[in-house]
Amino acid sequence: MPKNAVSKGYVLQITPPTGGATAGQIIAFGTNRVGVSNHTREAGSTELMTVELEGAWEYDKEVGTAWAAGETNLFYDAGADQLTTTASGNVPAGFAFKNAAAGDATGTVRLTP
Repeated sequence: MPKNAVSKGYVLQITPPTGGATAGQIIAFGTNRVGVSNHTREAGSTELMTVELEGAWEYDKEVGTAWAAGETNLFYDAGADQLTTTASGNVPAGFAFKNAAAGDATGTVRLTP
């Protein structure tokens, strides 16, 4: 039997990461999902914050790789704090929302929940 909807599911409310967070920062949830922080929280804060799970976001990208809109799968490299096309060791983020040239330092990702 269906239950009542509680949310559209676009935003997740979480306790901030131990090291804090800044608005616009990519937040990785384990090894299988990312979101984008809506708030800035200091290290050690326990005040809840929201994280966007969907939408298109411009973010730093790995220079040297071109992206094709709608075709290129993207991953978050937490160590370099950038998006990459390399899956191994990185967290799935979504797909390229716009074309990006190999020399571009930023690109637009469409987050996929």
